[in-house]
Amino acid sequence: MRTDENNNKIYGSPKLTGTTIQFNGHNNILYFENDNDSVVVVRRNSNTVKVGIIIYSASAVYIGRDVWMTGKIELNAGEAKNIFIGDECLISSQCSARTTDSHMIYSIETLDRINEGRSIFIGDHVWIAARVALLKGTRIHSGSIIGSDAVIAGKEIMSNTIWGGNPARLLKSNIFFDKAGTHALVNSQLKDYSAYEKDKARKYIFKNDSTYFSFESIDEKLSGCGSAEERMAVLLNILKYSKKNRFARV
Repeated sequence: MRTDENNNKIYGSPKLTGTTIQFNGHNNILYFENDNDSVVVVRRNSNTVKVGIIIYSASAVYIGRDVWMTGKIELNAGEAKNIFIGDECLISSQCSARTTDSHMIYSIETLDRINEGRSIFIGDHVWIAARVALLKGTRIHSGSIIGSDAVIAGKEIMSNTIWGGNPARLLKSNIFFDKAGTHALVNSQLKDYSAYEKDKARKYIFKNDSTYFSFESIDEKLSGCGSAEERMAVLLNILKYSKKNRFARV
């Protein structure tokens, strides 16, 4: 299916080489299906989605609502694993996420493989600064910040924390961030931003509650699917689940 004028859609399994897809309104759906039962879902965005996707058999890539991307993020979903990005994230330039090491590594002692692929999950309202590399098994819960040039390899990042470095480590807890930019501020404006209103801050402070939807449960559901249509159904079900603390963990 390919529709437009402003009902958008796309569906199908097009071969896109040197092609730009730009949705500026209204009822956006993007659904790429290929012969290997993989699926890409891009939810409604008021911002330009800048992404390079390499996806292999039985994998899924999901990009949530209103994700702001300064530059193109490179996503590589292979080994039947998934990449999930929640709503209202900030992603700076030259970032990447990959679910596999691309080549197999074995133990000399046991001859067992020691580097199996793992899915990557990013919650809601997460800020990923420039040149961050997200490696297999990374779980970033809502409200967190990943500093520039960090390498996150298989770590679980709790909500409202800052991580940075290579390898990444916890830098600060009990923080939140606002998406407003600082570049154009002048000295006379700085006082206005020196503190935050308590009532407004609640929006960005995440907590554990009964609405939690674990990344592992999503991964398990996707792994149990036998076709792209089934993976699509799982992801569409997630779209309907929009509780604030759905991906929060503290």
